[in-house]
Amino acid sequence: MITSVQIAWLAGILEGEGSFKLNDNSANIQLNMTDEDTVKKVARLFNRQYSENRSPERVGHKRLYYVNIMGTPAIEWMMTIYSLMSYRRQEKIREIITSWKEINTVKRDVFKCGHPKIASNFRYNGKYKICLICATARSSRWYLRSKAADSNV
Repeated sequence: MITSVQIAWLAGILEGEGSFKLNDNSANIQLNMTDEDTVKKVARLFNRQYSENRSPERVGHKRLYYVNIMGTPAIEWMMTIYSLMSYRRQEKIREIITSWKEINTVKRDVFKCGHPKIASNFRYNGKYKICLICATARSSRWYLRSKAADSNV
């Protein structure tokens, strides 16, 4: 169970050192720091593993550690810490959540091919819903090719 003190601490760390992004239509919270213990604590709160930057070290620079969380869990954390963030961070979080909602609403309502995902236009192929329009077109092409092959024999 995560306490309100831990949530406030996390908000403070992310306010100063975190970044909030929308990468490839997926919400993303990332923390990069040289303090391994702090990154490890954030990783525990996110229920994620943290990593070490493995790029060649430059002389006089400390190692860099990072943790990130993506997708729906990132959105959940953004909503959780929203009221504790500065105006600028709140604005960024609102922007990300709005875009993420639009993207995911579109994804749920249409197939990859662009046809609508409505009850009259899908069937189950094993465990997946497939577009009935595209499946019918594939079957028709296959049938026509097999007929053409038969007539050429």
